[in-house]
Amino acid sequence: MYLLNVSQIVMIGYFLSIDLYTIGLVKEKIRWEQYIGKLNGNNFFLVKIIPTV
Repeated sequence: MYLLNVSQIVMIGYFLSIDLYTIGLVKEKIRWEQYIGKLNGNNFFLVKIIPTV
């Protein structure tokens, strides 16, 4: 769970996906899904990274 704003979440998801693929930790490119919920009245973002099929 990242307590960040949308633009930060987008950058984290993008660069983390690129980095994992580039340095060879994953065999295929990955995509990331963004979940938006509420925590104590504040927005929170949960980023889950899953392999692409």
